[in-house]
Amino acid sequence: MSVVYGWTSSKKAGPTAWEKADRVFTDEVDARKAVTDLFERQRQHFSDRYHQIREASQQSQTAQGYADRAILELLQNAIDAEREKPIGSKGIGFRSILNLTTAPEIHSGSLHVRWSQEIASEALNGATVDPFTVLCFPAWSPVQNDHCRDYITQIILPLSGDARSRLQEEWNAITSDRSLIVFLDGVQEVRWESGQPPRVWQRELNAGLVSVVETVGDGKPELWRWRLHRSASGLAEVAVLENADGTFVRTSREAAGKLRCFFPTEDPNPFSNVLIHAAFPLATDRKRIDLAHADCSARVAGVAEAIALAIAGRREDEILDILDHTEVAQAQAGRIESLLCEAVRKAVGGHAVSQVRSCPDRLQLPYPVRENPARFASWEKFKSCVSVFRRGGLGKLPLLPVGIESEVREKTLLWLNPKAPLTKEELGTLLWAPVEGETEPAPSSNPPLFELPADNSPLPPIPDGIRLHFLSRAFQKALHTHPTRL
Repeated sequence: MSVVYGWTSSKKAGPTAWEKADRVFTDEVDARKAVTDLFERQRQHFSDRYHQIREASQQSQTAQGYADRAILELLQNAIDAEREKPIGSKGIGFRSILNLTTAPEIHSGSLHVRWSQEIASEALNGATVDPFTVLCFPAWSPVQNDHCRDYITQIILPLSGDARSRLQEEWNAITSDRSLIVFLDGVQEVRWESGQPPRVWQRELNAGLVSVVETVGDGKPELWRWRLHRSASGLAEVAVLENADGTFVRTSREAAGKLRCFFPTEDPNPFSNVLIHAAFPLATDRKRIDLAHADCSARVAGVAEAIALAIAGRREDEILDILDHTEVAQAQAGRIESLLCEAVRKAVGGHAVSQVRSCPDRLQLPYPVRENPARFASWEKFKSCVSVFRRGGLGKLPLLPVGIESEVREKTLLWLNPKAPLTKEELGTLLWAPVEGETEPAPSSNPPLFELPADNSPLPPIPDGIRLHFLSRAFQKALHTHPTRL
């Protein structure tokens, strides 16, 4: 597809009726005439000094607002060429290249066009021009080498000043994050070449699973899988990393990075194990989410809905890891991270995991393991013994399976339910205790539960009218053996 960038102002229509901002040219003659005609209309319009100053100011603000996003904007333009509904906004982000060069070229099919300060000065009869007005004056640019014909579209940016070092920083950050293309359904392959062995990403979507294969040079391809979960509106999606068997994979806190509107914004993603994308309303520079926009609350609700779908059918440990998030200070209650966390907490509030009870305070632990300072180790030892000796294991008890609880997951449980930690009184009412001489477990408080002497002596006689239970000797022995070993 051949695309020409016409008037890209976000403020008003162009100076004259331009038949389309984007069009397919029949041949190079057609394309050259379109470029020449546009140049002449722009020259006439900007002969007015007021229009020059106004355009320079606007383009300068846009270019500076899009600083450090040139590669993302160029990638977005390439993707938009393959999408029915563009990601971008009126081509405004293309102006970000002015942070890198004042002499760009585009070669796309029949279209060959370039811009420069010299061309702009010529259009204005030799007047000195602001560098930020160069994109107003396109000129025809015949193909200079056959390399341009190797690709459907090629954008050439002769770098100026310190642009190379700044571009390298952006390049390094982007090319190290293969998850960048997870939500880009217009992408099949991205190839990165920069004097180093080429890095190639290949994306495939199949039954809600996005597979990204990364190959660097002649190295072995590496496969990554993300499971997508989409809100009913289709305007919000989340992705969680999976192994080949479908089990959830924890990631580093930095991996989720930022909230995305296709591409990362500058708003942090509070859920470290989940990639989050939505059609968020964005500020003009597309760097931050516009919280004042009428659509923002609906997008937040959509993300919460998608995360609730992401935890459905997962194991308790996976659920707690998916819901792991960065705490937001009360002073930041109005920020997007806070709004998302609250919306997710409400959306998953009815899930069974929110009813799970967590490790008691150390002084509330069952007395045989209470003195051990390692609270979680003691609790896990207690649960492991219960799961072995209690008929039915831990089934029907509101407890997490053995080996799952940790301080990080406890924090998530407390976020879901501040009353999650069991008290001594509540623990005493649970049917957890294996009782000597009985097949069914009993509570430890009613009737009272006692330990038997460790010398295997027979049960002491129990007077008539008194109800009490004796803890199973086997359970008792296990509980007192290596109480800190899991």
